[in-house]
Amino acid sequence: MAKVNITDESINATINATVQATAKALVAELKKQGLIKKQSAAYDKTERLLYSYIDYKMAVKSKDCIEPAKISYVDLIERNLLRVKEDPYFNIIVYRYFEDKTIDDIAGILNLEPSTVNRNKTRLINKLKISFFPDEAIEELLF
Repeated sequence: MAKVNITDESINATINATVQATAKALVAELKKQGLIKKQSAAYDKTERLLYSYIDYKMAVKSKDCIEPAKISYVDLIERNLLRVKEDPYFNIIVYRYFEDKTIDDIAGILNLEPSTVNRNKTRLINKLKISFFPDEAIEELLF
């Protein structure tokens, strides 16, 4: 019988390969079952737009060297915010994106559970993303 040379290095390589394959299979199965949702590009872009809104608005107000396109971003953001302003959870957007509060901070301010804050933030961003990035939002629904 031939002697097999097993080293710590080969054991670690086998373990790592097994872990990687198992993790990949698990993630694929969870996605297939709808238990893992992929964050949308339109959602991410909407958040970035909201985070930058105050900076753009200040630049427009102070007439800093700002491109006309940036001015239209401010107008676009303001018009779309008006669409959700009457929502009872609208202040979540204000606190999170314009005042840089954490989900836990907002929950304390509004006397809500953090999960309620997060759920309603996501719902409002999903509403806004359709206005900001309609083509991408529709494409994400279809594919």
